Amino acid sequence: MRSTDTAFIQWLRTTPNLWSADLFTVTLTAEVSNPSAPTGTVWRWTTADRDISHGGTTWSAAGPRIARSSWSSKAQLEVPEMTVTIDSAASELLGDVPVNAFVNNGGFDGTRIRLERALTPTASTAAFGTILLFEGRVSTATAGRMRASLTVKGDLLLLDQQMPRNLYQANCLHTLYDSGCAVLRSRYTWTNSVGQGSIVGTIVPATPLTSLAADGAGHALDPQAFAQGAVSFTGGMNAGVVRSIKVVSGGNLGLAYPLPHAPAVGDPFQITYGCDHTAATCKARFNNLANIRAFPYIPAAETAT
Repeated sequence: MRSTDTAFIQWLRTTPNLWSADLFTVTLTAEVSNPSAPTGTVWRWTTADRDISHGGTTWSAAGPRIARSSWSSKAQLEVPEMTVTIDSAASELLGDVPVNAFVNNGGFDGTRIRLERALTPTASTAAFGTILLFEGRVSTATAGRMRASLTVKGDLLLLDQQMPRNLYQANCLHTLYDSGCAVLRSRYTWTNSVGQGSIVGTIVPATPLTSLAADGAGHALDPQAFAQGAVSFTGGMNAGVVRSIKVVSGGNLGLAYPLPHAPAVGDPFQITYGCDHTAATCKARFNNLANIRAFPYIPAAETAT
């Protein structure tokens, strides 16, 4: 049973012909690498061929082409699921990067998507009313050259989590730079550019890593600390692309996955420190043991009494 206001219910009962359109409200809830689309950014898109307005809010028909799968809702503890597809050209941007780069960079991680249906007696830009059909968060997101696919799961998913919350293990459970870790990304981020000899899988920094300034805590830069960190391109053909750094060898950055385009000399990028989630690294590199979520002194099972 779906509820709405009394006037709208009466209108539905007395109106023989209806015109409808899907309305999508997309709210970003994850920290993304794209500064023009920070946490809290809201996009409103419609499947109609014109903008749809209701209650002072407008859903744009000029956004990327969006569609959805069917879904079901049951009166039991089963997580509802819906697939949303976004088709876009390379020139269409989310924030300031192409849609596929935004998706692959984790821009939709944890994003909330609300689906409503707008109803009106004719193909009008103003809806008489809306009905909430589905609401949930993105669980997985993938993107190819022209199409992105988002799997959206209902909030019952929150009940499907490991208990107890704290898993006792030697490595820290925090994600580096998240709110629990509390390390400031800006203190461990440097600006550089692509140098001669760079390829899609290896970046040769124009400024040698050993020549970069000390970190935000005043410690001398350690080139090996970039392993498990990230490189984020801010210009050139790879603008908006983020790649994990697998290894640092000879001052060059070996990427976990190749870039979509060959980097050009002079392309600007930012690099950040990584972390192996051990107590030793947390103390020596970040001086952050106060926030570590690890239990390195658990005795081995065969010696515990």
